[in-house]
Amino acid sequence: MKSLYAFCLLFVLAFLPATSRPIDGELVIRLQEDEKLTGTFSGDIDQQTSVHLLFLKNKKDDHYIVKPFFIDAHRNITALETSVFKEEPSVVSYHLKDDMLTLLLQQGKRKEQNLEILEFNTLNGDVQQFTVANFKEPYLLLRTKEKTFLLNKEDDQVEVVTILGAGEPQKTTLNLTNVSKETIEKLFKEKPETINTEEFVEHGSILPSKLYYSGDKLVFDYKSEEEYFILTVDPASGDIMFLVQSLKILKRLRK
Repeated sequence: MKSLYAFCLLFVLAFLPATSRPIDGELVIRLQEDEKLTGTFSGDIDQQTSVHLLFLKNKKDDHYIVKPFFIDAHRNITALETSVFKEEPSVVSYHLKDDMLTLLLQQGKRKEQNLEILEFNTLNGDVQQFTVANFKEPYLLLRTKEKTFLLNKEDDQVEVVTILGAGEPQKTTLNLTNVSKETIEKLFKEKPETINTEEFVEHGSILPSKLYYSGDKLVFDYKSEEEYFILTVDPASGDIMFLVQSLKILKRLRK
C-alpha cells in the first residue's frame, strides 16, 4: 500500500533536482512534448523505503527512458539520474545497501537480451551502469534487501549469480558431490518458492521446496509428510551443509 500511495502522490516531476525533498503535498511530473508515458513501477525495498519508476518513450527517436525516484525512511523523495535504452526495458529486481540503490533491468530482443545493472547514489542521484550481455531468464530469482541472487539450473548443475552493484556479478557453481541424486530430484521436482524474509507473509508456502536467505547463507528447505531437510549454501564458495531429519522418527520420539 505504501508504494501505491507514494506513487499516486508522485504522479506528474521531470524537473525535480537530484537532491532529496520532503513529500509535503502533490508532486507534479511534467513530460516533454516528445515524451510518452508507457508504464510505471513501484516497489517496497523494506517497510520504510521504496523505489518508483516512470517508463517513457521518445516519440522522435523511439528510444526508451527510465526516470527513477527514491523515497527514504523520512519520506524524502530524490529524483535519480535518468537512463536511456534502445529497447524497451523491464524490471528484474532491485535492492538497497547503505545509500546505494541497485536496479536490474532487462532489455533487448528475446534471444539477444541484456541485463542492465544500474547503481544509484541516493544522496546525489548519480548512477553507474554495467551491462551483462546474452542474459537468460534465471531458473530462480531471490531478492534480499541488500543483494539479488540469480540461480541458473541445467540438469544437476546449479549456478548462483550474486549481484551487489554495478560491476561483474559473482558466479559460483554449487558443490553437490556429497548430496544424493535422490535428494536433488526431490528438492527440484517442483521449482522452489523464493521467500523474501523482509516481507511479511501471512500464510506460509504450500510448496514442499522453498529458498530463502538467512545468516549470509542461501537456504533450500524441503518438507514432505515423511521427511524434512535443508541445504545451506555459501553463495561465495558454493559449499553446502546438508541436514536431514525423518519426520517419522521425530513423531515416534514425541509419543
